[in-house]
Amino acid sequence: MALCSMSSLISYSIVFLIACTTANASFGKSEECIVGVNCNTSPTEEILNLSKAADDLLKKANFPSTAERISEVRATKDARELQRFGLYGEYSILNLATLLKHPVVTEAMNAAQTEEGPTFVDIGSGAGRLMLSASAMANWAAVFGIEGRHELHVHAVNAIRHLEQEGSLRSGMVQSIEGNFMEESPEVVKALSNADVVYLYATGFETHSDARIPALSALLARRLKKGSVVVVVDKFLIGDR
Repeated sequence: MALCSMSSLISYSIVFLIACTTANASFGKSEECIVGVNCNTSPTEEILNLSKAADDLLKKANFPSTAERISEVRATKDARELQRFGLYGEYSILNLATLLKHPVVTEAMNAAQTEEGPTFVDIGSGAGRLMLSASAMANWAAVFGIEGRHELHVHAVNAIRHLEQEGSLRSGMVQSIEGNFMEESPEVVKALSNADVVYLYATGFETHSDARIPALSALLARRLKKGSVVVVVDKFLIGDR
């Protein structure tokens, strides 16, 4: 099982590193395959096309653009609005496309053990913006989001239902799971056990002083299958596989 820890060096992960470990190694201790990815570089046409496909799907689901949301929040000066639709810690769709085309991630996707394709899991998926974006960027067997806040989970479910009803999303491919992923409900365990790519934008997660997340690291080590890849933004995985 290859597990990756991605650490943001500049806010919103404009520049980040991927540090990978392989089977029988420990999270965050291997320096053999540390790779730098600079999202300030000009994106390829393929990445731009993936980003546009995601943007188009989000518009159909009535998601306002990040710029529009920021403008609204600044206009109302209501700090609570920053979290209402997951704007706090939102990840760039263009950066997500860049991430999914990174060789470490594409290798895991291509090695998926099902004929239907790979499975993507977004931990802390909010209102569904990122998992819906991911769904437009690859031929996934399934895309799961795991979200603990009821209001955001409901928003994601409604967005998924809307897209399915209008024929923009394959029925049943994208699912939002409500709950605390650390409690390991049957739905969470099933999603993680099938995952080929796990994504976690961990900006708001509680950690040790050195930005490591031991409890989540242990959970992922228990549940993920061999060959899966974990991408963690702003934090680090630790511990034995």
